[in-house]
Amino acid sequence: EIVIEIPDKANAFFMAQQNLRLRDRDPDYPALALAGFMLGGSGLNARLPRRIRQEEGLSYGVAANINAHPVDRDGSFFMYAIHAPQNAQAVKDAFYEELRQVLDEGFGVEEVEAAKQGYLESRRLGRADDSSLAQTLSSHLYFERTMEWEATLELEIRELTVDEVNAALRAYLDPEQITVVRAGSFGS
Repeated sequence: EIVIEIPDKANAFFMAQQNLRLRDRDPDYPALALAGFMLGGSGLNARLPRRIRQEEGLSYGVAANINAHPVDRDGSFFMYAIHAPQNAQAVKDAFYEELRQVLDEGFGVEEVEAAKQGYLESRRLGRADDSSLAQTLSSHLYFERTMEWEATLELEIRELTVDEVNAALRAYLDPEQITVVRAGSFGS
């Protein structure tokens, strides 16, 4: 854990990251992408925003994801929360509690099915945005891919089972390997 004291700041920042040896064409990637969405994707139904922001009111904004590179095994799990400095320990505790709970108990069938719909819809909406679509096309051009890659990934997401998602998350995420950085005016 790294703590950076930034005097006289009204907000503090919590970041957590674990590097993952993962490419976006690896067999576990679709399950991990969906798991990242369920942990901290858009909306308040994702586990971390729901717990930290909505239920406990500890943060102004929370997000998390799991990403991977097309070529290099250079992926990561990443989470952040913006919060009042006095909530720093509670944010950290809630983050680790929620992460351990999902690793121990797993995601549920209904949660995975709902997340698939939300994840696929967010991808469709992304393609409706000109700048997002241009970025996707540019990236695919660079990595010699077509939009067929997108269709294949979405089909793989659609066909995931709850067991596949939970197994992939457990295989890759390790709370002991996560680096936490906290920045703010903590008065230390």
